[in-house]
Amino acid sequence: MTTSNTTNETLDIETKEGFFNFMMNAWENPSETSTAREKYPTRESFESHLEKTWERMEFLKVVREKVDAAKIEIGTDKFLVKMWDAEMVWGGHLKNAKVRYRWDVTIKGNTFPIKDSLKSLNFRWCPQRKAWFRPITEGSIADALSQAWDDIWLVL
Repeated sequence: MTTSNTTNETLDIETKEGFFNFMMNAWENPSETSTAREKYPTRESFESHLEKTWERMEFLKVVREKVDAAKIEIGTDKFLVKMWDAEMVWGGHLKNAKVRYRWDVTIKGNTFPIKDSLKSLNFRWCPQRKAWFRPITEGSIADALSQAWDDIWLVL
């Protein structure tokens, strides 16, 4: 159960029926910033999207339980790839440095039992970070993180 910020009514979004009712109400009465009607112009297309979303949420609940039980953390990390043209100034600070970063999906915690599986999924061990990482090379961070959850499900 969740309480709405705008009213004191209680929203039941923990159940499939409550989730569907809440989301359908938002689709039928869109706000100015809502884009759901543009992406899903018909009720049937939106209901299909909600069905897939609910299935994904249920799947992630199960994966989360397994990840928690295995004492593993899945996240993202910004990693410094290269720095150039830096000048050292008073106090040990850098000036005029040009840097390039990349985002990685990281897996930390009790990973020893699944280290071979992580290697096969193109994760690499970084002793400084004490984490397995896989650079995000294409797509969004959210897509890469979602893929990592799917990958962990396969190896746990």
